[in-house]
Amino acid sequence: MRMNPTDNSDKKTGRTWLSPRLAMVISVLLVAALAATIAEWKWQLISRHFFATSQESPIVLEKLSLDLEHPDALIESEVLADLPKDLLTVPLLHDTLTEDFVFYYQANADRLGLAGSLRRIVYEHKLTVQDSLIADLLSQPAQLALWRSADGKLTYSLLRIKTGLLAQASLSMVNVMQSIAEAAGEDRQLTKSADMMLNGEKIQFYSLRYLRGKNLLFAYHNGYLIALSNPAMAIDSENGEAELSDSALTLIGHLFNGDNLFTDHFGLTQSSVKHRVSLHADHLMMGYQAFFPMLAGLRFEMDNTGWHSFLAVNNGTTNKNLNVDALWRAMPADAGMCVALPLETDNIENIIRKVASDKSELDDIDSVLTGAAALCWYGSSRMHTPLIALELAANVQQPETDNELAGLFTDIIGSYEKKVEGGRFPVDSRDLASGKLWQRIVGSKYGLYSADQAEPPLDLASQNFFRVSFARHGSTLLFSLDDKLLQHALDTLDKNYPALSEKVPAGSTMPIYLSPGKLAPLLELESMDSLPADQEAIFRNAAEKNLLPKIRALQAYPDYLLLLPQGFHADSDWKWQPLEWKPL
Repeated sequence: MRMNPTDNSDKKTGRTWLSPRLAMVISVLLVAALAATIAEWKWQLISRHFFATSQESPIVLEKLSLDLEHPDALIESEVLADLPKDLLTVPLLHDTLTEDFVFYYQANADRLGLAGSLRRIVYEHKLTVQDSLIADLLSQPAQLALWRSADGKLTYSLLRIKTGLLAQASLSMVNVMQSIAEAAGEDRQLTKSADMMLNGEKIQFYSLRYLRGKNLLFAYHNGYLIALSNPAMAIDSENGEAELSDSALTLIGHLFNGDNLFTDHFGLTQSSVKHRVSLHADHLMMGYQAFFPMLAGLRFEMDNTGWHSFLAVNNGTTNKNLNVDALWRAMPADAGMCVALPLETDNIENIIRKVASDKSELDDIDSVLTGAAALCWYGSSRMHTPLIALELAANVQQPETDNELAGLFTDIIGSYEKKVEGGRFPVDSRDLASGKLWQRIVGSKYGLYSADQAEPPLDLASQNFFRVSFARHGSTLLFSLDDKLLQHALDTLDKNYPALSEKVPAGSTMPIYLSPGKLAPLLELESMDSLPADQEAIFRNAAEKNLLPKIRALQAYPDYLLLLPQGFHADSDWKWQPLEWKPL
């Protein structure tokens, strides 16, 4: 699982192990944090994520605000149906998933429902379409682009399948589409939708409803089948008629002509690998990429030697930007996962100018911070409450900076409480032996504490709350929504607990640290929390029986350092660098 580090090269030189999160159903939670997951692209992307629910009619659609030319994730595959099976070639995933994983995603309810709808249409209209149509299509070269919805999940998708090889299997897509056209005018589930003109030819789109109001929009032209998970991605129905939007016309026209628009968006070149999965950093960073613009994306690909990992960085990034030795000394050693990120101070300054009551507070942030950040997740906390560490520049003076930090914390942190004087709870400030600690109670339904745990009792608007904490310990700044986790870091800096720096070689360019065993409790907690016993009893029982043993099996695996090449320098955006997975 080594890759010879060569500056700016995509050349594969050996097998690379992938993150154990790739195969866990709940690894979607990690995708938002680290971007190492392929769980959202198993069959779930071809099923639940691909065939998104739409309760709207084909004409009256809720307008979606998607940038169709810039998806959040992209899967390219020579045989899309083989992706679940090929994931099992990774030793870690093979041990934790078993063959049941492949069977589940081949027998998924959405896929079976879609196949059932097609089978009924073929039977009732006496069409000459084979039962194996879906399986045949998914055995072809394909691109699957995904966009996130308002909740951050990869909900919307566009699938382009190159159907040229189907003719060799005696399956002509021209004949298939002719049969579909015959049935579309008479069927309750299959109807004609919008159309478009391309190169002098009319292309008809069809809408297929299946299962509980789910809707698939698709069309065929020039050897390509294009399907969209939600008609509202492409159709503008404001005038009462189904018409493709201008952006959809442009994008789909290029795709039918064989153009690779999506690969350009991810800085990719043509490749002969079997599978390639690319994630945009804006999705990985949960919308906060503006603070870390040097990180562009993450990629996994499989060739004839196995799976490999790559990290894309933007112009100006060097290995020095990702060297955060001082910050690893602040992180407790029992972390499940950590990432080091170059910090964009200009965007932080813009926010400070907008929200700070004193516009001079840390106005020149570039001279205050060293330009890097570290984030860590712990099994004792939650996915949405990581520990964040920053490093102050050597020339920063105290106590002036403490006063400015206190002002920023007071201005930025807090939720409105109508029963509290001033609208927010006061900030609790305490002196530390080597710095300062600021805390504020913030009501939130996602809070770590229930309202009745507040001491003294508080009249909260929410049923739960955070005790948001911010501290300066020497030259290190710490922040977390979990006050206990931040205290754990303070104890580590006081040398009362081992630090992660004891595991990380000094001077290494390590953007990611992963401890499967210590991450397992967090995965278990998040997966069970997403399946309340009173609402998801069946799925919860299934998860307890089948998923939890797989998660707990992660504890048998060693910790990993993900290392970038030494001495790299990105002279333009989207420079892909190989990641070496080094077991400890």
